[in-house]
Amino acid sequence: MSKNSDPILTIVELLKNQNLSKYSELIKETDFWKPLIPLKLKKFEKTGDFDFSFEIDDKITLDPTGYIVRNYKAEGTISVIDKGLQGSKGNLWEVEIKIIRPQAHVLARVRGRDVDNSLKVGIFVMDIQFDNSLMDGFGRDGILFAVRVKLRDLLQKAAQN
Repeated sequence: MSKNSDPILTIVELLKNQNLSKYSELIKETDFWKPLIPLKLKKFEKTGDFDFSFEIDDKITLDPTGYIVRNYKAEGTISVIDKGLQGSKGNLWEVEIKIIRPQAHVLARVRGRDVDNSLKVGIFVMDIQFDNSLMDGFGRDGILFAVRVKLRDLLQKAAQN
């Protein structure tokens, strides 16, 4: 990932009563990821120290009104590189998601730092490539909207665990 490129999607949330040290250790475990993965999880396995494979079946919302919902089935891998503490910016992880079916590829940065008895989390999608069949007639904005909604939901679920 290029350090000078601007993200195509940014999500920043403040998770109250959470702290960085808790998540720095948990992020390497399947038990952390499983509640975050869509409800119709078929498979989620650890394949390396910081690598996972998955199969999911989920519904995704493609518009702000919530009327356009599509079923989404996928299988792929998640690889995480822990870049460690980055001074006052907190911890940095680089995440690569490769989806085999339908084909998609996502590169993201995740930052976390403690702020006033809360954990500030930033997710920065740096690149996203996908097979046109994934769009199902919707443009790139629909896909980015679905990603934003899903990531916000997942952050809130993580804060409840």
